[in-house]
Amino acid sequence: MLVQTTRFGEIEVLEEEVFYFKQGIPGFKEVHRFVLIEVDDSPFQYLQSIDHGEVAFIVASPFDFFDSYAFTLSADIQNALGLENEEHVKVINIISIRTDLASATINLGAPIILNTQDRVGIQYILTDGKYSIHQPLFASEAMPKGGK
Repeated sequence: MLVQTTRFGEIEVLEEEVFYFKQGIPGFKEVHRFVLIEVDDSPFQYLQSIDHGEVAFIVASPFDFFDSYAFTLSADIQNALGLENEEHVKVINIISIRTDLASATINLGAPIILNTQDRVGIQYILTDGKYSIHQPLFASEAMPKGGK
């Protein structure tokens, strides 16, 4: 299918590339279908809505930046995503760039969990307060929520 986007113009998307977010993403509850767009030679990707061409998030794997990043998925989330095998889990986090890449932050407090087999996703808000939603991307280690 052809999808019109603000950032990329018209792109072709195969149905088997689409991730479905039943609940949308917080702040974008009406946006349910997304595709991941790779950025050549970069740890970054775009999570692009295929129904709302103006909605796209810069994302990255947190493990490319923070070796110690870890959390446990609740049984409810595992069931909601139909996760039966760890091999089908992909974790990405939304990146915010206000002025330049050097000052970018990553939302470690609310990772996006993707089931790569069934092509469904959810933004999982971590309730333990361990990670910040505005973690400096290029810090040497992840800071706790509210950390300096």
